[in-house]
Amino acid sequence: YPELTKEDYIIVLGDFGVIWNSLDEFTYDLINTYEGFNFSTAFVLGNHELWDFSEILFEEIVDKYRTVLKKNGMYLLQNDLFYLNEYDDMGIIPYDELIQSDNQAILEKLRCTRLAILGGLGFSGYNEEFNANDGVYRETVDRNTEIQESKKFERLYDKLTDVLAKKNTVIFTHTPKKDWCVDANCHDNFVYVSGHTHRNMFFDDGVKRIYADNQIGYRNES
Repeated sequence: YPELTKEDYIIVLGDFGVIWNSLDEFTYDLINTYEGFNFSTAFVLGNHELWDFSEILFEEIVDKYRTVLKKNGMYLLQNDLFYLNEYDDMGIIPYDELIQSDNQAILEKLRCTRLAILGGLGFSGYNEEFNANDGVYRETVDRNTEIQESKKFERLYDKLTDVLAKKNTVIFTHTPKKDWCVDANCHDNFVYVSGHTHRNMFFDDGVKRIYADNQIGYRNES
């Protein structure tokens, strides 16, 4: 685990454990490692977190993870928006509210926001080389569902772009933007953080900011 100071934030980009029964142990260990620190933890699911659930719908899987993390004071983002306001007031605007509300109402709700995180698995609907057909979700998600889930997050991202451009915003997905959005270009006002690829990337030229850092790589000779 990284070293923390008070009021830091931990964001976990998925693929944190294949075995469902280990989640309680993982979160308990995380809490106790940083006992006494005032930090917030936000998760998105990775494709590995779906492997144990071939018999239930994706929405049910999300609910299972959300329940455990909420019990431990942590946040799961699946097409949701986490916000941190003045005086450390924080919370989540869920997908249904985001997609149904007009942008002016959302902007008013975020009027005092210091940090916004739009998060979700993202999926790989636009990736024609490595996707559900290659078994990345095992038997849980097929290619058609993967495409629809990517388009769902893409529509949400497109809807909120103008709102979030006025905030300190992190786009927080397991898969990189090119996998879930037809337009792979990055917005100048956003920070993009992702995982999944097992290839570390840290790019920041003061305008474009992409962090795919601290991933565990594949075993090789070099």
